[in-house]
Amino acid sequence: MVSNPGRRTALLDAGIEVIATAGARGLTFRAVDEEAGVPTGTTSNYFTNRDALLRELGHYVFVRLTPDADTVAARLAEPPSRELEVALMQDIVARARADRAGYLALFELRLE
Repeated sequence: MVSNPGRRTALLDAGIEVIATAGARGLTFRAVDEEAGVPTGTTSNYFTNRDALLRELGHYVFVRLTPDADTVAARLAEPPSRELEVALMQDIVARARADRAGYLALFELRLE
């Protein structure tokens, strides 16, 4: 297995884009290579098979959609209230709008 965290992240980002545009059935190593702009075969050097790629994408989509730790800590420190619930829901919608591909990929991965 090749160890280059930057390249691995770029491949995962490309995989999210492929799933968002072509669906989980359109996810192939070649499609990820093309989306990432890397030589054919690069994705297969980082992921042993399609299931491994799907598994990694399933974990990574949450990395993309989860707010940073400081934001979470600040929100959890607030006392529970209706206003806090509204703010949390607005934050979820804002993150989904900011990362449309990640949000679509989340649903595709759940279906897969």
